Amino acid sequence: MLATLWFATGGSNWTIAAESEDNQWLSAGPECSWKGAICTRRVIAKVRSGLPSLSTQRQNHKKPHLRRRRKLQAITTPNATLAPTTQDTPAPTPSPPTIVVSGLELDESNLTGELPADLVLLSDLKYFAAPDNAITRIPSELGALSQLERIYLNNNAIGGRIAPELGSLSKLIHLRLNDNLFTGNIPSDLGNLLSLDSLELHHNELSGTM
Repeated sequence: MLATLWFATGGSNWTIAAESEDNQWLSAGPECSWKGAICTRRVIAKVRSGLPSLSTQRQNHKKPHLRRRRKLQAITTPNATLAPTTQDTPAPTPSPPTIVVSGLELDESNLTGELPADLVLLSDLKYFAAPDNAITRIPSELGALSQLERIYLNNNAIGGRIAPELGSLSKLIHLRLNDNLFTGNIPSDLGNLLSLDSLELHHNELSGTM
């Protein structure tokens, strides 16, 4: 996915100073080693419920005599082997952690052109910083990145209207779009950003209120 961003924004002209060849974009190393990519571990634990199913509860409720009979057989039958209960079952082992891209830090890196819509595939992205570049467009698909908390795209050349889809980012805390070329009305959808602590839209050609 990060390769798509590189090709869409003139990656061959980027000015990111990588410490080594392994840190360079499109290198053979993993994406999380590329300069500017921030990654975290995501652990998925599978939890097994110890509660009986609804169907089992209904069967036991309808046939109390069968419960008594089974209990009696378990007591009187010699050499009976008791079936393990859900409490005896060991807890499942968590799945191995998955390394995911949770941030991109591309300040003053000479990014040009439009950000690709495929950014939506970075579903764990929380932090996206690419100020002081020459980006010209933000895709509306950015509004589907539900984990985003910080967007810093100030001091670019982004024109057109602000995508109302950004109002769907319920976890967004900081949104900096100042010093761009935005036009039109400020979308009322931004009023849905209840977690927003900082909104910077100055130095654009915007009108209206929120």
